[in-house]
Amino acid sequence: MGGSGTLISIYPEDLTFLFELDKRCYCNLKVVNNSEHHAAFKVKTTSPRKYFVRPNASIVQPWDSCTITITLQAQKECPPNMQCKDKFLIQSTKLVATSTDMDEIPPNTFNKEVDKVIEEMKLKVVYTVPSGSFDDSSITSLGSMSFKLGWGPRTFALSVVRGCRRAAGVAMGASGTLISIYPEDLTFLFELDKPCYCNLKVVNNSEHHVAFKVKTTSPRKYFVRPNASIVQPWDSCTITITLQAQKEYPPDMQCKDKFLIQSTKVAASTDMDEIPPNTFNKEVDKVIEEMKLKVVYTVPSGSSDDSGITSLGSRSFKLGSDDLTMLKNASIEEIQTIQRLKDERDTTLQQNQQMQRELDVIRRRRSRKSDAGFSLTFAAFAGLIGVLIGLLMSLIFPPPQAAA
Repeated sequence: MGGSGTLISIYPEDLTFLFELDKRCYCNLKVVNNSEHHAAFKVKTTSPRKYFVRPNASIVQPWDSCTITITLQAQKECPPNMQCKDKFLIQSTKLVATSTDMDEIPPNTFNKEVDKVIEEMKLKVVYTVPSGSFDDSSITSLGSMSFKLGWGPRTFALSVVRGCRRAAGVAMGASGTLISIYPEDLTFLFELDKPCYCNLKVVNNSEHHVAFKVKTTSPRKYFVRPNASIVQPWDSCTITITLQAQKEYPPDMQCKDKFLIQSTKVAASTDMDEIPPNTFNKEVDKVIEEMKLKVVYTVPSGSSDDSGITSLGSRSFKLGSDDLTMLKNASIEEIQTIQRLKDERDTTLQQNQQMQRELDVIRRRRSRKSDAGFSLTFAAFAGLIGVLIGLLMSLIFPPPQAAA
């Protein structure tokens, strides 16, 4: 992607969705500006009603990056052979920094004119299914059976997915695996002084409610939400893992951090927000399954050489060569400070959103506990009032003195 004359790079090169019937699927794209100019981009697709793209157009500052979230709307049936013919087109062009608002890109920005260069990148869509799904012969035989039974397309599609999940449960159950993890490694697009994100898909392969818990060898380095939860039978859950902003590159871009995901069966009545503390204790009559994941760091396309990842300062000098004249008296340190403040702002906003979600969970817990009856504080207050009334009555009506 990052060949000569390429204004931006796209990571990854394909749009991969973990396809499930009647559920929305998500995929993130990383747009990296490889130049010292402001770059505007726009996302187009052959199926605009099928996908929801945010942002579908924006501006990326020099040597900066932007994340695009693409949502595949819930589908009622599987595509033939799980092959998707949808395509995406990403257009990009240079802009003058002082003349363009980030929120109001001029309508003629991507018009192909004589003196304007519009770069285009095409992306294909790939559908994947949770591990342990049926092969083509199983789906074909199930399809012929569905026509004999008079099933409609939707009923047939649902039976395929449910059958795939149950088959996965049987296959996995033989080896003692309750859940599947997708992907098998944690891959982070590593950039200095920026938080990195990775999503994990936890798929329940059984007919039981399964609780899971995430542990890591570097708890201060990663932010995991949810770090523990319950997955209903044949359902799935998404875990978002955030790698905190790092000040330096690891040696040879090799990471020794490890993650451990524990899982076990729980009762259907177990509260998702209040998993008992002893759920993952290894006891005689309890089976605790464990999966280990390793962490992999990757770099944006076009910056894999040593000179490209040595430090952020090399980018700043490239940025300063042309932009110092435009920013007049601005120094390289000031440009770095602005970039750092922008990253801190983005990180703060994400943490605020996460704290808001956790606050909602705490409020729900308190609302449930408040319905349990009289609180201890109320009982103590009522007792104090009773004592005061007793003392007051003894002062008003003193006991009669005994006759001498």
